[in-house]
Amino acid sequence: MLRSALRAVSTRRPASAADADDGAVAVEFALVLPILVLFLFGILQFGLFFFRIQGMQAVALEGARGGSVGLTVQEITARIQASLTVPVSYADLDIQVLLVNTTTATVVTNIDAKAASPAELATAPCEGIVDADEHVLRVELTIDPSLQEYQVIIPVWGTLGINYGVVGSYACENTA
Repeated sequence: MLRSALRAVSTRRPASAADADDGAVAVEFALVLPILVLFLFGILQFGLFFFRIQGMQAVALEGARGGSVGLTVQEITARIQASLTVPVSYADLDIQVLLVNTTTATVVTNIDAKAASPAELATAPCEGIVDADEHVLRVELTIDPSLQEYQVIIPVWGTLGINYGVVGSYACENTA
């Protein structure tokens, strides 16, 4: 009987190194998890930011292209609204239409498309320009960074109010 008891004690396995490391693995995971969450959500949030910026850039170029061939400011803003496919609300966009003389580096026309009068909306910035190669139509789109739906929110890090601002430029075509 004593012999069977000794055999039972001697056949008992000693604690393995893996059993001793179970607690250390849990602690290491708890230390690394916030960093992994930070990276994961940072990648997602910045990916959405760059997606919006790229879409806004394409829309600004579309508006500038239309304006460079003689569209009115109202038609430019309608084209911007129709082309907007990214998760950005048209109501949140600030739209500036500028005609710039590249020779003298001066702004010839600057129209805030959302606050423009009906007469300003009916103007075609590039129409009647004789020296079209010296003029560039710029469409600037911006979003107020304080609007919560456009802020970059990363857990553990916090909220980043990043400026959404893009410019689309095209040389005026000779529409005189």
